[in-house]
Amino acid sequence: MPSDIPTKVEIAMKIDGSQQLEAIKSRLNEIGIKNEKIQIVTEKNNKECRVVVETNSKPWIEIQETLQTFGEKRVALVGFSDQSAVAILDKGDDLNIKGVIRFCSISANKPGIVIDGVVDGIESPDDHFLSIYEYGDFSDGCHGLGNIYKDANYKLTSNDSGSSTIRSVDHNLNIHELIGRSVAISKANENIKFKGGIISRAAGIFQNWKKFCACDGTTLWDERDRQTAISGRNA
Repeated sequence: MPSDIPTKVEIAMKIDGSQQLEAIKSRLNEIGIKNEKIQIVTEKNNKECRVVVETNSKPWIEIQETLQTFGEKRVALVGFSDQSAVAILDKGDDLNIKGVIRFCSISANKPGIVIDGVVDGIESPDDHFLSIYEYGDFSDGCHGLGNIYKDANYKLTSNDSGSSTIRSVDHNLNIHELIGRSVAISKANENIKFKGGIISRAAGIFQNWKKFCACDGTTLWDERDRQTAISGRNA
């Protein structure tokens, strides 16, 4: 089911001073996002900022790629709505397929999620599906995932850049019940799963102000590059 449910995307950016903030808003205006749907919080003496965008139609990847016109290495997605999860498609036999799928709750008080993702490496995406599976067991590739969970099956759509995107709403699911399960890509009318990933919790809006990880010293921008290498996208 197509999604017209509003979601929020939080993106960290390196900037050249507060004078660049109006240019950020103008760039977002060009893709149909109005100023009242944009919130910008500056930090580090106007050298970095957090851009929060509310949208009910634009996939997160389109917003991120729009802001990357200021410099690809300056942009990292750090939050996605208030109750959210993420799966990176990094498991399975097909090395060409890569992607990032994000999930967020419609409401804290009732079931319903938005599925918003991008997948690269599929030659004919219009006959492929993204499905949620019962288990997150990739010890035998994509063969131990069990059955499709609660009929959670979503059609991919190709876009102008050659990637596949999905933005859909499922009123039967909650974020908390998805954690530890998996998603995988398959072709219509075939039971072969090409690539998948485990669903894990993700930071919501303004929940991730961490600049580096205490366990290994990884910075926000190092982690952005690591996720890019894994997924083929700027996760």
